[in-house]
Amino acid sequence: RLYPRRSSSSLLQTKFLPPYTVPASFSYPRAITIRDSDASLTVKYTDYRSVVVVSKPVGVTSAPGGAGEDVVTAVCREFGVSDVSRAVAHRLDMETSGLLIVALTPEAQKWLYEDFREKRIKKTYEALVVGEVGLEKGEGSVKSAKDVSNPHAGPWQDVVDEEYLRG
Repeated sequence: RLYPRRSSSSLLQTKFLPPYTVPASFSYPRAITIRDSDASLTVKYTDYRSVVVVSKPVGVTSAPGGAGEDVVTAVCREFGVSDVSRAVAHRLDMETSGLLIVALTPEAQKWLYEDFREKRIKKTYEALVVGEVGLEKGEGSVKSAKDVSNPHAGPWQDVVDEEYLRG
């Protein structure tokens, strides 16, 4: 379900409130290609004015700053947004796939930042675990960190203990 809230802005008439649930009947006419990459983005939802929700594949950066074109830049190119810095609403790690919300206006970016900060938008992660876990079902919390001592470690996060974090 989408929950519209009226805005005083003449440029942006609707703000979508959590949950940002995508209608099952939505269909965008084509995939968005990422330049210099074999990857493409599937648009899961857009209102064509304020937000675009895309399915980000593994191996592509979310926002400007890395090598090659990123998801936000590709979406901005597709939707004619010139200020890419005002389109970043949140990020997913390069090796994480999932839904990414891109703001098409500065107002939408402000609202999305606020919704993420106030935890009105909840992120859920699923992990591929190698080895025997010993539980059929459950919930857990672990600390993770990048191995900063190894510049060739890549984008992977490792489960670490408290001693590692102090150390």
